[in-house]
Amino acid sequence: MISIIRKLAVRSYRKEIIKYTEMLSSLDEKRIANFFVFSVWIRSLLQMEGNINPMRHVTPSHEEIDLIPELHAYPFMLKDINDFIKICNNSKMPIKSLSLMLWIHTLRAVIHHELKKEINDIWALIMKSKKYWLEELALRCEEDINSGLDKKLIEGAATLAKEIFKCSPPKQILI
Repeated sequence: MISIIRKLAVRSYRKEIIKYTEMLSSLDEKRIANFFVFSVWIRSLLQMEGNINPMRHVTPSHEEIDLIPELHAYPFMLKDINDFIKICNNSKMPIKSLSLMLWIHTLRAVIHHELKKEINDIWALIMKSKKYWLEELALRCEEDINSGLDKKLIEGAATLAKEIFKCSPPKQILI
């Protein structure tokens, strides 16, 4: 019974990932970079605020970063991100919701290895936009500083975002 449920879930996830890949494929490299950096930025802010567990955040000295937690942690991270996506959907923030789906799809592919090809297609598109990431991150930081967000939070999130960039694509789904 469980294998049937698992197969149905993987089939559904595969369809979602393919649809997501098609959406990303319709964008140019600069827009893909913008989209990716936005997803990293939201993830970084959520981690810095302690809203994505059990992943640790950057310490005030910027020394402790854990981006590759143990496999048993992935379902918990998946739940935390899913919960935030629901909040975004209820608050009419579809872009935040859509950008965070990158992490949902990635975590699902880590858990369900049958999705490796599909998630690698997404990450191949994202990696082509790498030359724009730091520029987009600087714009995101400036925008949030101007909006009045806490400067220390922004600095920590920027440091974490750069670490996420270095670990992209996640090693668990190597292209």
